Amino acid sequence: MHNDVFQLYAEIIELIEKPMLPSGDMGTNLEGHSYEFDDNSAGKTSFRAILDLGLLDVESVHLKPVDQKIEFLGSSSDMLVIDLGKNEQNYKTGDLIEFNLDYMGILRIMNSRYVEKRLR
Repeated sequence: MHNDVFQLYAEIIELIEKPMLPSGDMGTNLEGHSYEFDDNSAGKTSFRAILDLGLLDVESVHLKPVDQKIEFLGSSSDMLVIDLGKNEQNYKTGDLIEFNLDYMGILRIMNSRYVEKRLR
């Protein structure tokens, strides 16, 4: 099977410039993971985007952003958070982020009732 015939597009539903070093007490995410942050990030910011795609659809390990500057930060059942860095591509709310998928990603997306499928 060739997995280069499938493309996934997720819409940016929120985009904001945020501090790279969060403040306050840190807990764990829904999967039980906790994160550590580099103190060298204090005072620096980056653009974070929330996409309309989540763990109910596919896990981020099965996705590869076409824009190689994008980093995954985390996900919930229905949203995926990415870091756009300085947002040099000038992404905005409503834009689509393109992903390549591995076999398991394609399998999950094709079986998700929450993802619209289009043939071209």
